[in-house]
Amino acid sequence: MVKHGNPGVERNPFVWWVLGLCLIVQIIWIYRVWAEIASFTKKDYNPIVKTVLTCIPILKFLMLYRMFSEISEMEEMVGIYEDKRLNPFINLLLYFVFFTGIIFAQQHLNRVWQRA
Repeated sequence: MVKHGNPGVERNPFVWWVLGLCLIVQIIWIYRVWAEIASFTKKDYNPIVKTVLTCIPILKFLMLYRMFSEISEMEEMVGIYEDKRLNPFINLLLYFVFFTGIIFAQQHLNRVWQRA
């Protein structure tokens, strides 16, 4: 009789495929937002470098905070009042609650594009 170790957990491969797809879409979104920020603000940002840095776990916090700060500065550029602007710190916290920070960041970006 062959002895085996403890069995692993059965997982639905479709769920993991969807999660992987969501990660890819998130990376594409981050790249496109950095490219838009660079274009709009005329800052010398390389969106590929910013996206790669965002994928590094420890730097992710800093890069997302910086992205949300840039969006807030863009709102200031188009005349959106301070109390209506994206709060980078709160949005960073919301990002870690089912990625809801992305929703708010995109809403604020949409308002910038409407006013530009």
